Amino acid sequence: MELTGILFLVVVLVAFIVFIFGLVKGFSGWGVFYTITLSFLFLFSLGFLYASAIVAQRRVGWVRIDYLAKKKIADLEKQVTRLKFGDPNQTSSDLNSLLGLANELSRVALERGSVWRNAEFVDGGKQLDTIKLKLSPKEAAPDLPADVPAPKADASVNGDLPSETLVYAFGEGVGPDSRIVPTFYLGEYFVAESQGGTATLRPVSPLLPVQVKAIASGQYPRWTVFKNMPIDSHVAYAETGSKRTNEAEFGRMDRKVLAELLQISEDLLDRDPAQLTAEEARQRRLLNSYVLDGGRAPENEAPENIWNRVEFLVEHTIEVDVDEKGGRKATDGGYFDFSGRAIDARLKRKDGEGKVKFNKGQQALFAFKPSKELIDQNVVKLIEPVFVRRINDYTFGFKETRDQITDAIQDAAMIQREIDQTKTTNDRVQQQVVFRQTERQLLDKDQAQYEKELGVIKAEVGRFEQLIKDTNAELSRLYRATQQNYERLVQMQQAIYRSATSSP
Repeated sequence: MELTGILFLVVVLVAFIVFIFGLVKGFSGWGVFYTITLSFLFLFSLGFLYASAIVAQRRVGWVRIDYLAKKKIADLEKQVTRLKFGDPNQTSSDLNSLLGLANELSRVALERGSVWRNAEFVDGGKQLDTIKLKLSPKEAAPDLPADVPAPKADASVNGDLPSETLVYAFGEGVGPDSRIVPTFYLGEYFVAESQGGTATLRPVSPLLPVQVKAIASGQYPRWTVFKNMPIDSHVAYAETGSKRTNEAEFGRMDRKVLAELLQISEDLLDRDPAQLTAEEARQRRLLNSYVLDGGRAPENEAPENIWNRVEFLVEHTIEVDVDEKGGRKATDGGYFDFSGRAIDARLKRKDGEGKVKFNKGQQALFAFKPSKELIDQNVVKLIEPVFVRRINDYTFGFKETRDQITDAIQDAAMIQREIDQTKTTNDRVQQQVVFRQTERQLLDKDQAQYEKELGVIKAEVGRFEQLIKDTNAELSRLYRATQQNYERLVQMQQAIYRSATSSP
């Protein structure tokens, strides 16, 4: 028992003794019955006072609890209202409210299109020319308050895969946050048949070797099928819950998560670029473009990757919509004209003015070329350059990459064939070289014998030449002697003739 209770009992006991003593002394004529009855009445009065005090004490406590609970309920109601509809003190809509997020989710789901997750790969045929998938049961719609619009079920949950449509398939894997997400592109397919929860798909174009290997190896037993190719976004790669700031225009980029998501080593960002191979340098540029997205642009960055944050020096008005009555739709001629003004009526400003007014001192983010024109006109001043990654068009990007890979494979096959032909030709040349070397050795031997024989022949030629000279000399001597004898013979004949003619 506490000290207060003990003191209270002592006080009650002392008061009761004093009360009995007063009764005995003051009312000596009363009997025992009256004295005992009055004593109990005194005790009951004290007990009633004690019980009343306890009740009053507990009532004060419960009243306090009730007050705090009502205050907490009021705060929670305000918080629920703020979470649903945003801060009522803000003039602009709060995109972080439940309604804003639900509308944003509906917009994202609408842009993304229908998607079928957790589809089981059943069979791919011998040549993977026919793919059979078993679709998962239709998912239940999310539990949302009655006054919050739910996203369209056709764009966010599984269902029947419509026949005679083009779809894009991805293999499912574990993402950086341990969730099952699409991780590997398996190609574009045509839905030939879909019934009873089973869909038959046919590749629109021949699958790449890496896709055939991924499917045939059973590495991706579960597929995600998109009706529309996923859309690239800056904010999609920002850290969850991060907010836009001047240092991070699209939210904070986590280099570790991005490296894991892109399957690129994070160490490449810290290594010396001069020591990287060509492939490592390409991977480093790719990862760095995602890490720097929305941050300050590095020095000597290409203008197509730069947006400038500027501050207006004077009031300035920019026309953003094409002045056409009634407006046009995208199918009538595109979303924007050549100057970037909106043509589609759905993209035009609701006020109908088609212009945006910037006040002096107001900051804004512009692309490099128009911001440079405003800077040259002294309308704005440069605050800082911001690196903005170029958005990928995956619909054409995968096709272009596939064509490049196909061309590279064909070029590699052609080069390999040329290499094989070059090797065959080289082997033949080597055989010819060996044959010619053997032939040269034989020719060298023949040449030695030839030179030997040539020496003998030259010697004989010299001997014969000398013999010819001697013979010619002898013939010349004999010719001169014969000539002299002929002349003497002629003279003798003339002398004989003269002597014969002169005699009688």
